[in-house]
Amino acid sequence: RGSGGVHGGGDGNGDGGGLDAGVLRALGRAAVRTEPFDVTLDRLGTFGGKSRGVLWAYPRSGFGKVDGGREDDGDAPLCDPSEPLIRLQASLEEEFPECASPRGKFHPHMTLSHFPSLDDAEGSKAEAEGSGWLDGVSFRIDEVYVLRRDGDGGQFRITVTVPLGAAGGGNCVAHDPPIPFGPMPEGEEEWVREERMKLKARRNGRRGG
Repeated sequence: RGSGGVHGGGDGNGDGGGLDAGVLRALGRAAVRTEPFDVTLDRLGTFGGKSRGVLWAYPRSGFGKVDGGREDDGDAPLCDPSEPLIRLQASLEEEFPECASPRGKFHPHMTLSHFPSLDDAEGSKAEAEGSGWLDGVSFRIDEVYVLRRDGDGGQFRITVTVPLGAAGGGNCVAHDPPIPFGPMPEGEEEWVREERMKLKARRNGRRGG
């Protein structure tokens, strides 16, 4: 949870780490429409292909296809549009239509690990499920963040904290300079950075640049 920084006030004023006042106001409008809510991660899923696999945790409700989705064809889990997390994303997309996914769907998930292939990811999933490793992890969502990373190095930092619900009043808290994201280490592990750069290269290749 962010602390300190420059308070945006009711009209979303404040520097916002480079975000203008209009962006802050739009963030506030989206957030005030969704009250704080609980999320439970108690099911695992996978996606990937021959050269890459990902294991992730998925919210309890609104399940569709959760295994073996190909990252290049959009065959990913479907979510219940009544879920607060989905409604929050829809509100943000309404305020920022230019940021909408070209695939037209939002698939919330928490990435747990990367693997050399989808088969490896599914094997790890079966092992984790057999051990009861993920026996339900619940947490409260009462604010969301705008994150920023400069270039390809370092970790994400919080530039804006956005409280949810009517009690928050749409009042964004801007952080200039950006602040660290809780207990996240200052530097990535090397394997994490390598996987991230591989993913970036693949995405750039699909875009032709």
